[in-house]
Amino acid sequence: MDTLTLNAISQEIQQQICPSRINHIVQPDEYSLVFSLWNRRTEYHLAISVDARFQYLFLTTNKPANQIQTFGKFLQHHIKGGEIRAISKPPLERIITFDIVKKDLDGSELRYQIILEIMGRHSNLILLHQHSQKILESIRHVTAAQSSYRRIAPGAVYVSPPAQEKIDPTLMTQEQFQHILVRYGTAVEQTPNLKLWKFLIQQFQGLSPLLAKEIEGKDLDQSDEARWKRFSNIIKTVSTTSCYQPTVFMEQQAEGWEKPVALAALHLQQFAHNPMIHHVTFPSMSEAAVHYYHTLVGHQTRETLRTSLRSSIGSRLSKLKKKQGHLAAQMEQIEQAEDYKRKGELLTANMYQLHKGMNTASVVDYYHEDQPQIDIVLDPRFTPSQNAQRYFKRYNKLKQGKQVTERRLLETERNIAYFEELKFFLETAETVEELERLQEDMLGTHNAASANPRRKKRKLAEPAQPFLRFLSSDGFPIYVGRSSRENDVLTQRTAQPEDIWLHVHQAPGSHVLILNRERKHAIPERTLHEAAALAAYHSKLRKSGHADVMYTPKKYVKKPKGSPPGLVILSQFQTIRVTPKAAITTPATHK
Repeated sequence: MDTLTLNAISQEIQQQICPSRINHIVQPDEYSLVFSLWNRRTEYHLAISVDARFQYLFLTTNKPANQIQTFGKFLQHHIKGGEIRAISKPPLERIITFDIVKKDLDGSELRYQIILEIMGRHSNLILLHQHSQKILESIRHVTAAQSSYRRIAPGAVYVSPPAQEKIDPTLMTQEQFQHILVRYGTAVEQTPNLKLWKFLIQQFQGLSPLLAKEIEGKDLDQSDEARWKRFSNIIKTVSTTSCYQPTVFMEQQAEGWEKPVALAALHLQQFAHNPMIHHVTFPSMSEAAVHYYHTLVGHQTRETLRTSLRSSIGSRLSKLKKKQGHLAAQMEQIEQAEDYKRKGELLTANMYQLHKGMNTASVVDYYHEDQPQIDIVLDPRFTPSQNAQRYFKRYNKLKQGKQVTERRLLETERNIAYFEELKFFLETAETVEELERLQEDMLGTHNAASANPRRKKRKLAEPAQPFLRFLSSDGFPIYVGRSSRENDVLTQRTAQPEDIWLHVHQAPGSHVLILNRERKHAIPERTLHEAAALAAYHSKLRKSGHADVMYTPKKYVKKPKGSPPGLVILSQFQTIRVTPKAAITTPATHK
C-alpha cells in the first residue's frame, strides 16, 4: 500500500469508525489481526497485516474466524472494551496512529496508542502508552544490535522511523520539477541503466514505485510537460480528500484466472496500452483493498500450498519408485529360484564323484535338451551334500518370498498410480479448498499406511455439490470427478451397474460417469463422444491433440481391496479416440 492509498483508507476509516468500541480482537496468523468494532449500532471489522509479503489496512464486512495468538491476546487484555477516538496519518508517511481510551476499574481513563508502520519487510504494529510513549508490546521486536537508532521492545520509548532527506513533492513547482528532470539526464550519463522512476523515488518523499512509474510514463507521452501533468495530478490527490478514485487493475492469466497487479487511489494511465490488463473501480478505498488483497492473498496462499504439496508428492513418488526398483530386483532374484533347485538336484545326482574341498562341480545338465557340461560353484568348506542343501535352502527361501514380494510390488505400483493421479489433480486444482482436500487425501493415505489409529483426521467441509456436472446433447447427465476422493465416491457410491464409466487410457485423470438410470441398452454415440472428450480434457492428456478413452458399464469396474482412493481395475472395456474438450455447453443443474 502506498501513501496515497493509505491516505484514502485512513480518511475513510476515520469517518466511519471514530469513535467506536473494540468488541473483539482475533489474530488469524502471526502478522495479521482483525478488530471487531461497534459504532452507531453498526459492526465493522478492521483488518491489519504487517506480513513481509503484503501489508494492508482496510474495513471489511467479512467476519473473521475466532483465532488468537500471543500478540492478539496481549491486545485483548489491554484494549478490548476500549474506544478508538481518533486516527491520524502524516500525508507523506506510511505511519498510522490509533488513539484508544479505556476506562480503568476506578473510572479513570487509560490512554493507549497503536502505531501501524507500513515499511515492507520491516512493517510493525506497536502498542504503547500515549503519555509516556513507552512500548508495551509489538509484533516485531527490534533490538539495539539490529538498530542503533531505535529499539522496538517492551519498556523502550517509541521513536519514529528516521526522517528521509527527500523533497516534499507538495511544495514542488513546475520549474523545480523541470530542474529534477535535468538532473536525471545528468545522472543517466553516469549510470546509463538508471530508470527515471527509480531516480524520482530517490528524490521525492512518499513516492511509491507504482506512482513513480506513472510519472515516468513508459508507454505514454514522455515529454516534460506530460510528466509534469501526471506528477501534479498525483500531488493534487495527496493534497485533497475528495479526488480519490479507488481502482484495482487486474491482469488476465493464461490459466484463465485474473491476477491483481495494482491497487491505486486514482486512475492510472500506465496500463492503458496493455490489452491483458483491465481496471475495476469501487465506491470506497476499503472495498478496493478487500478485492485486491483477498485475491492476492488467496492466490499466494494457493500457490504456496500447491508448491508444498508438489514437493511432498514428488518426494513420495521418488521413494515409491525407488522401492519399486528394489522389489523388481528381488523379483529377478526370485525368478532364479528354479535354477537353484536344478543345481541342488544335479549335485545330488552326481554326489558319488564329488568330495569336500572342491570349488566347482563339473556335471552334465540333464534338464537341458542339449545336456551340456556346466560348472556349479561349491563352497569348499562344506561337503557335497551340504552344498546341495544350501542350494535347496535358497530355492525354498525365494519361493516362500515370491508371494510377499509380488504383493508388495503390486501395492507399490498402485500407490505410484495413485500419487501420479494426485499430482495431476494438484496441478489442475483452482481453489485453496480443493488443495486442502488433496492434502487431506495425502494425509489419509499416509495414516492408513502407518496404521496409527490414534491419529485423528482433520475434517474438511465437503463441497456443496460434488463432481463437475454436465448434460449431454441427448439429455444424459454426465458427472466428472475432481480429485481421487471424488473419483472414489463417484465410482463406488454414486455409479449404478448400467451407468457408463469412462477414463483416459493409461494416464492419470478423472473418472467420468454417464448416468443411465433408465437402463437404455445403447448410450447414443454423440453422448459417448461428449463424455469421452470430457474425460480426455480432465486428464494428463488434456493438451494432446487426441486421446484414447476407455469406457465400459460400471458393473465391469472393481476396486481392489485395500487399494488407494480412485484406483480400479476393469474386467472388460472398449476404447474411443477423441479430442479433449472442457465442456459440452454449460454445466447442468441436474440433481
